[in-house]
Amino acid sequence: MSLDSYLIEKARADELIAAIEDPTERLVVKLLLEATVEFYNTDPSRLQSSFDLAFFVEVLAARIDEVGQLLSQIVPVGHWGEPYPEPPSPVDVSRDSSPVGIRKRQAFNYAVTHHDRWTQGALLTLTSEADLKQVMLIPTLRVTHHHPSGRKPTVAGAPSQPFDFLFMVMAVDHALRPGQPARRLLEDRTPASDGRRR
Repeated sequence: MSLDSYLIEKARADELIAAIEDPTERLVVKLLLEATVEFYNTDPSRLQSSFDLAFFVEVLAARIDEVGQLLSQIVPVGHWGEPYPEPPSPVDVSRDSSPVGIRKRQAFNYAVTHHDRWTQGALLTLTSEADLKQVMLIPTLRVTHHHPSGRKPTVAGAPSQPFDFLFMVMAVDHALRPGQPARRLLEDRTPASDGRRR
């Protein structure tokens, strides 16, 4: 897996993956990371800022179970809508940046116009997590966040460079195409008798 200077914090990303307790989730996050690097190497122009792989892994690890449940159609798409209730708003690309990263609105539009509503829900789940992890660090903003039962609270940790939301959703979408290894693993997981996924 070749790396470019724009893909940063790879060693830390590997450490974070190794620390994931569930072996299937650990393998899925590893596959998504590898697919993201491959996606970048195929066309580096897709990325418009240095991409913090460690932060990306944190986002994936925090929500990978929910992503798997969406792709397995075990849980409803829920508050993302069926289909999403409003068409995406036009984006002024030159102004699509904020304290939490770049191309966030473009990433949102990419996700909500996805043809597969389950992948749509997965992409929106990840963009929400990436946004929340950073918004919590902005002292001028007050954020109320409710955690579903059994889910660990988000631990705030900002990427070392402005986070490219659009690159993330395009890379994950590519990695979660039907038949891809990460998607197959997520779809094949079934609830255990105690309600936990295996």
